[in-house]
Amino acid sequence: MEFENAEQLKGYLSERFGITMPNEIRMKQTKSHGIRLYSPSVSTKHVFGLEGFMAYSKNTGLSPYFLQLIGHLAKKSIIALNKRDAIDYASGKPLKKKLSAQQEQGLVVLSYKNHILGYGILEGKGTIKFPMKEKIKRNLVNDVATYPGRNL
Repeated sequence: MEFENAEQLKGYLSERFGITMPNEIRMKQTKSHGIRLYSPSVSTKHVFGLEGFMAYSKNTGLSPYFLQLIGHLAKKSIIALNKRDAIDYASGKPLKKKLSAQQEQGLVVLSYKNHILGYGILEGKGTIKFPMKEKIKRNLVNDVATYPGRNL
């Protein structure tokens, strides 16, 4: 899913999750830094000279941190996880949940004990996958050289 401007994103959040943004929170489209969330009463320009933080970017999609921040405002498309599922979520494993027939496929907010963990993509038959990219693993090429006298 792609959003061209902040109004499209607001409309999607309202339709999909029933989220209405508080009056003190604003969203705006920037030229090269996606759609950003900010509050006019709080100065955050010290963060790379940009106002607020990223909610959506064409390169990375919807920010999981954005949904962690506003997920408590969601009124629908929320799935409560048990402890085992929360651990699996943190490990990046896909989840299998038995859900009611009324739960529609697509993005869902995931919570554990009223804490918003982030979001997942609900697919057919109760499978929840995560749109997070796998972190690049670093391989050490060189060993740390010892200095004379260290290994006595």
